[in-house]
Amino acid sequence: MAIHEPGTSTDVADLLVKLRAFAQANGWTIHFAGARTSGAGQALQLSKAGFAGTFLTNPSAGSSGDPGPYIGTYAHDAYNAANGTENQAARSSTTWSNAMVGAFQAHYFITGSAGDPPYLYVVVETAPGVFKHFGLGGLVTAGVINTGAFCYALNWSYDPNDISNWNYGDHAVPFDGAESSSRNGPSTQVRADCDGIAPRWYDPYNTSGNALVGGFRRDDQWATVPANVRFATSGITKSSVRTHSLILGQRLNGVYSPLGYPPGIRFCRLDDVPPGHQTTVGGVIWKLFPLIRKNGSVGQPNSDAYGYAYRIN
Repeated sequence: MAIHEPGTSTDVADLLVKLRAFAQANGWTIHFAGARTSGAGQALQLSKAGFAGTFLTNPSAGSSGDPGPYIGTYAHDAYNAANGTENQAARSSTTWSNAMVGAFQAHYFITGSAGDPPYLYVVVETAPGVFKHFGLGGLVTAGVINTGAFCYALNWSYDPNDISNWNYGDHAVPFDGAESSSRNGPSTQVRADCDGIAPRWYDPYNTSGNALVGGFRRDDQWATVPANVRFATSGITKSSVRTHSLILGQRLNGVYSPLGYPPGIRFCRLDDVPPGHQTTVGGVIWKLFPLIRKNGSVGQPNSDAYGYAYRIN
């Protein structure tokens, strides 16, 4: 099951205030909400059912290729007030969504209810037809995984040479496995302690043996199951196929092991439906959004017809 709340917000600080209220009303313990202990911006630190995470804002203007303001997430061990907003124990890297300029057209908060691993997802329509995604939680694990915590954010390259190329590796796309070394920051962090390494955080781009492979490869390197086949709209029903993002982590000798998948979110295509479309299958309601902008024109963010489906009931 999932709980969904739409709303509006004026900027990243206002968004965080409203996210706090939503999280607290749905079983999350709020440990801290206020100014960051290092750097400008605000922080929201919370936990639920053994999972702990932090949301951060950064009002910086950034650069032309990586514009601000920003809102980010990181996952970590249990909250400790002595560690402030930046240095919680066993923390992941921070995943940042960029170009978060308010006032926003809309935001959507989504969290799991009883029976789900804890998760808290946010979709923000920053401008008409332009969407950003960020969140954190725990995987539906494949076997006994320690710990299965994850965080994610969409960080798009706004460089004029990149912005309209949905397949470009500098776009950090959540749960993807095709990020280049020149990205502005990771899209996804997944923890799975193993092989004597703790904490072990997996990353979509990593040269030190901790590579993460997502269930969605923009460059179709996973040639046996290319993305355009896995996520195409059904030619019979015209319904968008919603596919789990199976996360695999690199082990010894280049072997990859399945870690699990994030609950309540799937990859899909929006060929025949508009952004924000809702579809019901077997009593389950899914709300569909583009990765960033459906079929954006030259000079605009463009993610073709690829998107995410979020369970909202």
